[in-house]
Parts: sequence; structure tokens; C-alpha cells
Amino acid sequence: RPKVAILITGNELAQAGMPLKHGQIYESNAVMLQAALQSFGFADVEIVAVKDDFQSTKVQLQNLLANCDVLLCSGGISVGDYDFVGSALREIGVEEVFYKVLQKPGKPLFFGKKNDKIVFALPGNPAAALTCFYVYVVKALSINMGKNPNGLPRTRKKLSAPLYRKAGLAQFLKAQISGDEVEILEGQSSAMLHTFAQSNALVYVPRQVERIEKNEFVECILLK
Repeated sequence: RPKVAILITGNELAQAGMPLKHGQIYESNAVMLQAALQSFGFADVEIVAVKDDFQSTKVQLQNLLANCDVLLCSGGISVGDYDFVGSALREIGVEEVFYKVLQKPGKPLFFGKKNDKIVFALPGNPAAALTCFYVYVVKALSINMGKNPNGLPRTRKKLSAPLYRKAGLAQFLKAQISGDEVEILEGQSSAMLHTFAQSNALVYVPRQVERIEKNEFVECILLK
């Protein structure tokens, strides 16, 4: 079983229970990812928080990679003025395998390797980070342990209501399966975790698809 660590970035983050100052939000990704990892049997997960500073980010990445097999970074991977994770990873010799995926949520996803270590830099928005965890990280952990290389189980269910959207990005939509049907839930914002608490599946919509009619079959990723 690989050893997993989590790096949390962001000057704006405050710990739950502390009073919020102007411009702050509560940090939720660490406890979210920790809980998700625990559901797959990863109980001993090191979590480190770092401010938005290049040198500090670089040092913490080096320290964590020296002691873990799989590193999950939360935030700091986009192209903002305070996003230092990507440049820090390159500086310490992490090889970029891919960066950015034509999907929603989770477009600014990074995956890289350094020797036998692997790194996922997840988007900062909580629902985007958790979607990428279920779709990519779970599969990587399974492969790392020599288990099922296909990741979470998938099935096909009838859509309970029609779906019309603009083509261009593949989508993973939070949904609720009941019997032979699946309902796409309201509240699909990448910043909202509430809908994840109600869902038991992700509906995958390929990037070229614009219309899915009621009772058509869609691919569903089953969540734990």
C-alpha cells in the first residue's frame, strides 16, 4: 500500500472553527481528501499546509516527496499570480505527464512523476478536486497496489430527465442512482460540496455530446 501525503496551498484558507478574517474561506479540501482516502483504506495520511510562496512551496514539496509514494496537492496549479505549485514541481525535477484536461469540473489537473513517485496537483475548488480524486487518483492507487486498473466500477442507467448542454468539455455530473434510473442533481458548481453529499454516482458526458433524452442510457461511475 503506497504512502500518501497531501499538500494544501492558499493564503486565504482558515481552519474550521476559527473566525474568518476579511478575504478568508474555510479550508475543506484536506479533510475531504483525507476522508475519501480513509474510505479506501488509507488511514495514515500526512497533511501539510503552505502559504502562497514559491520557496516555501518548493521546500514542502521536496520534504513530502522524500517520504511518500503518492502526493496530492490542493490548489496553486492554475496560472494566477499566487499559483506556485506547477513551477515548484518543475524546479524539483517532477516530470509533467499531462497538465489540463478537456473536462468539467477539474480542467486544471496536473499529473507528474519523479522516479517511482507520482504527483497529482488537484484543482482548488472542492468539488473539482474530489471529482479528479474519484476519476484519476483512485485508479492510480489501484494500479500502484497491483489491483483493478479500471478504477471505480461503472454501469449504465437510464437518464430520468433530458439533458441539454453546450459541447466542448467532457463532464462528470454528480447524480443519484435509484433502481434503473439516474437523476442528475442540481448544484453542479465546482465550488459546491453539498451535492456530493447527496450523490452516489458521477454521470459521464463525452465532450461532443449536446443532447441526451430522457430514458437514454448514460455511463455512471459508482461512488463509495
